[in-house]
Amino acid sequence: MTNDIVEQNGSLGSKQNTFPNITVPYAADDVGFDMNYLYWIFLCILMTIFGLCLASCKYLRDQYHNPELKRKRKEKYEVETRAKEEKAVLSVTPEPIPSYRFLHTLYKKKSDKQLNIEVRAIVHNQEEFPCTTALLPRNAANNNKPEIITYDHSRVILRDMPPGYNNDYINASFIDGYTLTKEYIATQGECIY
Repeated sequence: MTNDIVEQNGSLGSKQNTFPNITVPYAADDVGFDMNYLYWIFLCILMTIFGLCLASCKYLRDQYHNPELKRKRKEKYEVETRAKEEKAVLSVTPEPIPSYRFLHTLYKKKSDKQLNIEVRAIVHNQEEFPCTTALLPRNAANNNKPEIITYDHSRVILRDMPPGYNNDYINASFIDGYTLTKEYIATQGECIY
């Protein structure tokens, strides 16, 4: 077969290689490598990569929309959010605000959402300060608004009671002033009995 390729002067020529229904031309001086073959290999690799990317995207989308995994992500997000909020609440330190800076500080804290965190800190501190006396059934009539009650540690205790009146509870609290403790008293106002 190699004798057919060699010509009279000893140089290599070209020949048509035939297969059933397919004719592939090649030059004998090539190393048996055709550029069309290289393009087909490249195209197959490209299509394989594209198919893998498509399958990966579908898998990731299915995982993202999986109800069980959605629930777990939501729970994880809620736990992380609660932990961040709790950390922010615990980091609140009370500091006095001069009266001339009050409005500026209030607007600044509202815009920074710091005011919400400070309100949560107040609610968090309610666990530290009980309200047992205000919640007693005999004192319920003295609470003008039942959702606003006094802490046991800051409530005003009535002294020198009139004869026959044996309850020392009033819905009022001492408030520390800028320089003195128990400088002010806050109450709900008149209560009609």
